[in-house]
Amino acid sequence: MRWECAVVSLLPLITFLIFHDKRDLFGPKNIFSLLYIVGIIIPIVYYSDKANCLTVGNAYLFDALNNDSVFFKYVALQTLSYHCVMAGIGLISKNEICGNQRQPNDLVELSAYKFWGYLFVIAGLIAFSLIMRKIGGLAYFISHLQSRTYLVRDLDVLSWILSLAQYGCLLIIASRIDREKPINLGVIILIVMVGLMCGLGGRKALLILVVEAIVIYHYMFKQITISDILNPKIIFALLAILVFFLVLSDLRAEGAFDRLANDPLSFISSSFSGLTSSLVGESYVPFYVKVVEYFNLHELWGGSSFLGLISAFIPSSLFPNKPPVDDGAYLYSICQGRNGIVPPMPFNQLNGSSFPLETFGSMYSNFGAIGLAVGMVILGIIYGLVYKKMHSTSCSLFWTIMYLQVIMTFQLSTLRIFQFIECFVLMGLVIKTSEFLVLKRTEQRSRKSPFLIEQSDKR
Repeated sequence: MRWECAVVSLLPLITFLIFHDKRDLFGPKNIFSLLYIVGIIIPIVYYSDKANCLTVGNAYLFDALNNDSVFFKYVALQTLSYHCVMAGIGLISKNEICGNQRQPNDLVELSAYKFWGYLFVIAGLIAFSLIMRKIGGLAYFISHLQSRTYLVRDLDVLSWILSLAQYGCLLIIASRIDREKPINLGVIILIVMVGLMCGLGGRKALLILVVEAIVIYHYMFKQITISDILNPKIIFALLAILVFFLVLSDLRAEGAFDRLANDPLSFISSSFSGLTSSLVGESYVPFYVKVVEYFNLHELWGGSSFLGLISAFIPSSLFPNKPPVDDGAYLYSICQGRNGIVPPMPFNQLNGSSFPLETFGSMYSNFGAIGLAVGMVILGIIYGLVYKKMHSTSCSLFWTIMYLQVIMTFQLSTLRIFQFIECFVLMGLVIKTSEFLVLKRTEQRSRKSPFLIEQSDKR
């Protein structure tokens, strides 16, 4: 039965090969499918061998993965979910035409993007420094990456300020629209630095930022094609990123930092032997399987986990019994052996950390299989709507960033909805402020020399 699961999990890959978007390399069907292949299909095939389930540290997650009937049910539900998302995307974005790059209104607008970008990056640097000071210093953090989850919990407002650096990096890239080479070595170094900071020892933040930078380039500068990716320089860069991700994964093991310092070449070469396990280590499959197992025996939450959104913007200091914004906190407590975990519970009564639920876990835990299917269709519709809006605005910076946030990180869970609202409001204020500066400058120029403005408009 386990290898039958592996075969079933390949059905989305076949669907993607038939129905992928040939017009736009970074359309929602293509990006969603790529993330699905890496984050779902590869781990399912990996865990189809029961021996690999032993790599999961938590005993409750291991028991769920090791259960054949639960694993098969999960694979069937996950396969259904993929097709529901693809159907939702197809309902909205099938008639979109890519390639409407937008030119900036004014150099003042670009300068405003640059100003906000560096301001956000500096704010992120300050937050990162305060975080490192709080947990014992950068050297201590790097040498104790195996305890990363424990060290970086309960950061509260500092983690939000740190996330500003990611948006700042995208704004800096966008501020270079008027240049022939918008992404150079300096920008690449900035991307790596910001990605490492925002990830706090994790790799996903850097991966997401790299993809976001590439997509910004694709929609606002020049379309990227398959032949561009096959360029030897690009292939070399991708290999360098692969090496980094493998090494960073192994650094989380006990004593890994000392082994890297003593014999770096040997450490890097040994990291390549664990390529598949490194990819699987970033997957949420074990958490999803646990959700399926748990709700085979317990009542569904009936939407109660979403009540955390009502109080999400209230500081915990003003509302000590505030439910968690991250509904994955409930799953984490369940996987610590707790009974009677039913939302909305105060975060201070839970176990202080979280495991990801995302759309699959959140919709299934609240509404079961039918709710899961409906939620996945809605998710696909949201992907398609934001993609369509981006093109209807000729790939404006605001909607390009919104598309990036939606297709890369948005899910129908309280945490992801809250994060998207934050991004929507923050980027909206930044873009509106930049456009206001352009309008003011245009009005000033018009008052000084209306004839010149009229002639400039004619040109």
